[in-house]
Amino acid sequence: MTEPRQRLVSTPRFDAWRAELCIALAPRGAKTDLARFMAGERGMPVHNWRSRITRMLRDGEVINAEDLLAISAWMKSRAG
Repeated sequence: MTEPRQRLVSTPRFDAWRAELCIALAPRGAKTDLARFMAGERGMPVHNWRSRITRMLRDGEVINAEDLLAISAWMKSRAG
């Protein structure tokens, strides 16, 4: 039996970060780019990262601090 996934406790700062991530992922292919980046950074396969990113945005799945920092670094690199 699998344990239920943890849900995110929402805070205004995290909500703003997540909104920025949604904007960064709006262009076509951006989610795949992020998944490739995270696969290189964290070592999980790209398809797993695509699923995880989708769950995080859609279902509010909890992510750890290392993932949050890596995603933030990706967003900064895309911003220029």
